[in-house]
Amino acid sequence: MELDAVQDRTLARASRATLAAYPTEFRLTGRRLVEYLDQRTFAVVSTTRRDGRAHAVVASYVREGATFWLPTEGGTVRLRNVRAHAWAALTVTEGDRGNHVVVPHRGACRGRGARGGSQRGRRTGEGAVGGAVDPCSG
Repeated sequence: MELDAVQDRTLARASRATLAAYPTEFRLTGRRLVEYLDQRTFAVVSTTRRDGRAHAVVASYVREGATFWLPTEGGTVRLRNVRAHAWAALTVTEGDRGNHVVVPHRGACRGRGARGGSQRGRRTGEGAVGGAVDPCSG
C-alpha cells in the first residue's frame, strides 16, 4: 500500500532510538493503517520557521492515498513556513503510556493560495480560505 511505503521511507531516515521506539512488529500496516488514519481528524503538524525554529500545531487533515491535505488560512505561520521550507512532519496519535498508537509521516509539501476554500476544504467543512498546504506526501 502507498501508506506502508511512506511509513517505511519516514522510518528509513530515523535514528536508532526512534526505530527502537517504533518496532516493526508493532507498526500498523495495510488496511489497519488506512482505517486508523481515516478514523482520525487531527494531527500534530510540524514545520520549520525561516530562522530554523520548529513550529508545531494541531491541525485537521484529509487523506487521499498517501497525500495529506491540510486546510489553513492565508497568512498563517504554517503556510509561510511551508513556502520557505517545503517540508512538514505529521504525527497522528491517540492513547497514553502502554496503550497508544502513533503514526509518524514526513514529506515534501507546498503552499498555495485558495480563494473561498478549496474543494477539499469545503468537503470537510474546513475554511481553507486564503491558502492551503498541499500535498504532504512521502
